[in-house]
This record gives sequence, C-alpha cells and structure tokens, in this order.
Amino acid sequence: MKAIRIHDYGDADALVYEDAPIPEPPPDGVLIKVHAAGVNPVDWKIRKGLMRAMRPLQFPAIMGSDIAGTVALAGPLVTRLKEGDRVIARVDGPTRNSRPPRPMRSRLRHQAFRWRTRPAYRSQQALPGRFCSMRPMSMRDRKC
Repeated sequence: MKAIRIHDYGDADALVYEDAPIPEPPPDGVLIKVHAAGVNPVDWKIRKGLMRAMRPLQFPAIMGSDIAGTVALAGPLVTRLKEGDRVIARVDGPTRNSRPPRPMRSRLRHQAFRWRTRPAYRSQQALPGRFCSMRPMSMRDRKC
C-alpha cells in the first residue's frame, strides 16, 4: 500500500510518498480503497508543528481526515455496508449521518484527539463502519 507520510515536522517538502503497511479492519469495520483524500487547512498546521501541543505526532505520521472511496472488505459485524459500496468518511470520528445519539456526542467530542490514529493520505483505509456514510449520488467520479 502507498501513503504520504512525514518523518519530521516541516514544510511541504517533508511529505514523502512511500510504502506503508496495509491496515487491518476491525470486525465491525471496513477496508476502503481510497479514491480521494481531503486536504484541510489544519493539515499544514499539524505538519509544520504549529499544533504540536494539542496534537503531537508519532513519526512516521500520515496526515488527513477526510476520504472518499469504495468498500474493499467489510467485517463480519458490518450490516450497513457491503463490498463495492461508494462511501465517504471522516477517519477521525463518525460522519454527520452516522453520529451516535445526543447524550454520547459530548463524550465522543472529548475523545476526538485519541481517534487521530487513522490517517487519510493512503491508498487503503481501515475504520469502523459507523465512521462511513454512503456517498451522495450527486458526487460523480472525476479524474483530476
């Protein structure tokens, strides 16, 4: 599997496209073949080390949090998704359409930094199925 990783804080030159281990999905999770990963403004701040006090990285680190792709493998406990489904996901927490009930949301918000262990800039991603939503039909496949 390929990933864009950094081995130390720095500028865009710190990003390295290289081989990385394939992630293993949990029993209630999916393995997604990533077609696109979002680049958010906070990503460059984390990469440069400006967020080091709030989000320290363990190197080598893979950045990112938003992906779109296709389910390549669904765990045995996954009922909502199947192989071949086109999905979008926020890899560091549940998507808006898959949020837990309100009483649990505030508790999960405080755990958000702990979830930052599933980065987006890689060709395959394993995460709990509840983090995924079906991709809207209005999102068409496009080549960049």
